[in-house]
Amino acid sequence: MRSRSAVLWLAATAVACGGTGGGAGRTPGPEAGGEEAVVETIGPSSPEGFHYPLVENQAFTYQRFDSLITVHPGGETQVETFGRTAYLQVSLRDSLVVPARDSTADSTETLPPVLWYVARIVLDSINQDPRSTMRQPALDSVRGASWQVLMAPTGGVGTMTVDPGSTVGQSLSGELARLLYPRVPQTGAAMGAQWSDSSESEIGGLSVAQTERALTLYHVPEQDLDTVPSMLRIEGRARIVRWGREERGGRTIELEGTGVDSISFYFGAGGRFAGAEGADSVAMNFTIPAVGQSVPVYQIGRYQLRETPAESDDQVTADQ
Repeated sequence: MRSRSAVLWLAATAVACGGTGGGAGRTPGPEAGGEEAVVETIGPSSPEGFHYPLVENQAFTYQRFDSLITVHPGGETQVETFGRTAYLQVSLRDSLVVPARDSTADSTETLPPVLWYVARIVLDSINQDPRSTMRQPALDSVRGASWQVLMAPTGGVGTMTVDPGSTVGQSLSGELARLLYPRVPQTGAAMGAQWSDSSESEIGGLSVAQTERALTLYHVPEQDLDTVPSMLRIEGRARIVRWGREERGGRTIELEGTGVDSISFYFGAGGRFAGAEGADSVAMNFTIPAVGQSVPVYQIGRYQLRETPAESDDQVTADQ
């Protein structure tokens, strides 16, 4: 009976803290066709190609709601829901980084600095959705947290560090990494363009240590820019494979899962990142090999990251 309770508890807590996670580090994958056909690009046109424009304290509202379906031994199903809303401030600054010297290189050689960006995310506040059936008291531990990460000027957020450290903060790292600043080809992105990006990352903040591998295919669909002339939508679809293994109470617990993530990114004038929205689903199987018991868990989530318009002076005066 204790083994059954343990595997059920792990199945719930391994996904309840931070949703489906998402790659906390992106490694650029092979480019798919389409870059040579780019005519109109998002972002500035320059000899260096596309770069994300720098921003300071750009406000976002992040909402996510998940349904968690656990299939108990005997076929009984249990459904839990949990959601949260977070208010973020995002800054993107440039930084010159000197590359690490190759041990075989001439020690007297001076390596030129490389342009990188520093993305900093500050969490102003986070609230649990009142429709949640699964309570998340640990959300209080992440209020006031901040994340920082180096990224290329063309995007692709890598492993983020959270300060102060917390389990919820670590799991949010993966979610934010998937949502912010997708990698855009240096030639830009016009309607019809397509490319790919791959990742393999460790997901922290969960009861079972997990590794996630994802391959995301991006494309820019045909869209009526006359309707929203300053916005361009990039769509992505990721195939996810996840696995994990943990020793607990003298027993080994294993996790295997697969899923998909469909996401739309929005860009404003000059390539300014304006938000994202989408849905993901992951089918996982938690197993205790010593007793031959498995518990299937299915997670279905929807999310939205939208830019919060700054209030004008006239609006502030009117509110007062």
